[in-house]
Amino acid sequence: MIVTISRQAASRGEQVARRTAELLEVPLIDPEVVARAALRLELHREEMSVPEQADRLGTRLAAISLELAGDDTDDLSWTLAPLPSTDNPDYRRVIESMIRALAEENSFVIAGFPAQHVLGEAGKAVHALVVAPLAARVQRMVLREDLAPRVAERVLRDSDRDRNEFYKRNYTMQWDDPANYDCVLNTARLGVEEAAGVIVVTARARYGAHVRSA
Repeated sequence: MIVTISRQAASRGEQVARRTAELLEVPLIDPEVVARAALRLELHREEMSVPEQADRLGTRLAAISLELAGDDTDDLSWTLAPLPSTDNPDYRRVIESMIRALAEENSFVIAGFPAQHVLGEAGKAVHALVVAPLAARVQRMVLREDLAPRVAERVLRDSDRDRNEFYKRNYTMQWDDPANYDCVLNTARLGVEEAAGVIVVTARARYGAHVRSA
């Protein structure tokens, strides 16, 4: 059982991903978990330019990420992990290899990576997109980050543009095209619990997955 969750900035996609993983009782693989795994692997010291080595690193990163998922810690050293940019094709190959290795025989929710592309083949996973209108996202960022509304709007527009350009440049896909997803959740209309519930229902329909009561 695999669920990929893509999300706009300030759409509450992180919370939806976390709640979905809790309800499905599977690990959540998100940027924090992968950064912690990369730090343990000392990925920044590894040679990633050789495809075979990049694939091996991806497999090891997958194993460590699964080990760390759900392991609560107060250690914030992962925030300083010197990760390469996702514009680096060698690092992207490691991440893509990690996603494929995870998908071989594991159940999980993954958020914040191009899994909707890597696992885009029909039946590979349930793909969800979490969105919200710009005005709602601006308000959330103003409250969360204590930013002026104009600054928050600029940050969000830049984030949306950068994400779309990244996917067009590297995967020739329209990132926010609803046709790429099984369900699209608008968190201005649905709360986190309701949005996660829709994904869970979709996963149950696809996999017949057991879900514990909330």
